Amino acid sequence: LKETIIAESKEEWTKNIIETTLNEVTDKRAVLIICETKKNADKLFNELTTRYRVEGRKGRVIAYTRNDNNENRAVESRLHSGDIVVATNLAGRGTDIKTTTEVEDAGGLHLCVTFLADNLRVEQQAFGRTARQGQKGSAQLIINKDKLGNEYLGADNIKTIREIRNDLE
Repeated sequence: LKETIIAESKEEWTKNIIETTLNEVTDKRAVLIICETKKNADKLFNELTTRYRVEGRKGRVIAYTRNDNNENRAVESRLHSGDIVVATNLAGRGTDIKTTTEVEDAGGLHLCVTFLADNLRVEQQAFGRTARQGQKGSAQLIINKDKLGNEYLGADNIKTIREIRNDLE
């Protein structure tokens, strides 16, 4: 588990997600980004697609936000170095994402969860998308402090934020 990033604004949150993702794929890994809403996933997908096109990056940016169309087929094949999947929590529920040998040799799939899950079980389920069945991987939580409720006022670290969440549950 990589260090949690707590952003102070939506702009900082978006910037952190994009920079972290691009750093991971530059290191020859693949990245799965799990978003709380389709709207957030669509925004990140569009920004990353634009960056890939402008910078001439190798790899695919794949949307996986619905299961009533063909988006689920996007994760049927192995993810290659440089591939990014931007998803809603659909990808956190039973989706088996496989990676190529090149990705595994570089450290495996990197997972970025972009919101504070309602409870520890859902958070752990999302983190379980990486390093499965002998595969390598890492996970990171990047949250927007502005999206947390008033109950979290004054909480300035992830340990305190999780304790408050767990108490509320």
